[in-house]
Amino acid sequence: MRTARWHRGIRRALVGSLATAGLVVALVVPGGAADVPTLDIDPASGPVGTEIAISGTCATAVQDVAVDLLQNGKVIASTTLTVPGGTTAFDGKIQVPASAQPGDIILRADCLDDQGPPLEVAYTVTASPPPPAPPAPEPEPEPSAAPAPAPVAAQPTFTG
Repeated sequence: MRTARWHRGIRRALVGSLATAGLVVALVVPGGAADVPTLDIDPASGPVGTEIAISGTCATAVQDVAVDLLQNGKVIASTTLTVPGGTTAFDGKIQVPASAQPGDIILRADCLDDQGPPLEVAYTVTASPPPPAPPAPEPEPEPSAAPAPAPVAAQPTFTG
């Protein structure tokens, strides 16, 4: 039964290769695969002064996440979020500054203890709503229809 031995030999080689590959994967990534980094914002657009809610995950456990708002390649606002308990999940807020111009900006989150690249998502600064109209002026009081009193003639004074 040479054919059976050949199949048995192939089976052993295949099982041995898979076991070796599994061992290599286990050595490279202990405890399984790392988390896939994510970054979400809400809302995705708004005028200056809008507070943007940020949430996401880093690939590995971190202590801090640096968050920047960039417009035309320049940082226009920044904050640092502290990650509770050295986990991968983070959340926080950042406000669109008054210096932001209408158009697209980038929100960048950098997991500081992580070796991965910063995470980025687009945000659109919309034109600010027009200021409220000034209040209407008070109407002028209408003149009264009653005639003005007639002047009283001076009475002569007698001394005597």
